[in-house]
Amino acid sequence: MRRSVRDTRADRESANLAAAAAALSGKSMEEIAKAGTQEPSAEEVTQPAEYRERKMGNGLKSVGRFIPPIVLLGCAAAGIAFWFYHAHEVKLREAQAEAAKEEYAKSVVFDMANTWHADDHWEKSLSSPGDSSQTLYTIDLEKALIRDCPLIAFGIVDDVSKSGPSENSIISIWTETRANLSPALRLSLLSPPEIANNILGQTDRASEMFVFAAKINSVEKISMPSNSSDPDYFLAHGVLYAAKPIGIDEPPAQSVDSNQ
Repeated sequence: MRRSVRDTRADRESANLAAAAAALSGKSMEEIAKAGTQEPSAEEVTQPAEYRERKMGNGLKSVGRFIPPIVLLGCAAAGIAFWFYHAHEVKLREAQAEAAKEEYAKSVVFDMANTWHADDHWEKSLSSPGDSSQTLYTIDLEKALIRDCPLIAFGIVDDVSKSGPSENSIISIWTETRANLSPALRLSLLSPPEIANNILGQTDRASEMFVFAAKINSVEKISMPSNSSDPDYFLAHGVLYAAKPIGIDEPPAQSVDSNQ
């Protein structure tokens, strides 16, 4: 096969370069030609790989500088989200617990009102518009409390004492009314031993809110001395039919199904 002028010229230039290299290095043409045909050493082969690994390592280090803040922000966001969720769950459970207590108190009042055919709405005749306090007289309390049927009242037992030689007791009660009564109302009720013993057996009897079914016979106003720090109050006397703790600190909302 005939070679082109270009190939001949390239061979001539390669020969000239080889001759120049031999002259500079002191090596023969045969040694230079042999060196040109040798394969690269393992060190020379691995050098580019090491370079690539070094480059990759530097890149990973660069990325590593950014991963911790991202992970930290992600953990913080997750922690905040969990805290809000937990707080919401706690509030929800508390609200559900309070609602359950309220429903229990309503059921206790409802059962007592139905059992004794007691009036749970007598306070309406004493209520004043809004949250304002209305000054009451004894005759107002007599009209509201002295009825043919028992009444439902709420309060804390202030004292229990014996009623003479009999086994009955006198239960003194500071009432907690839905209406803002002024002066306050206190009850002094004759109680059979079963009810008195039940009250005395309560662990938190000094602070427990009770519901009472009682028949009121009379009302009087107790006026304190002018130099006393205690306010005046109304004292109603009657008979106690039933008493039971309601499990909450204030009277529950009135049930529309209770006796009117």
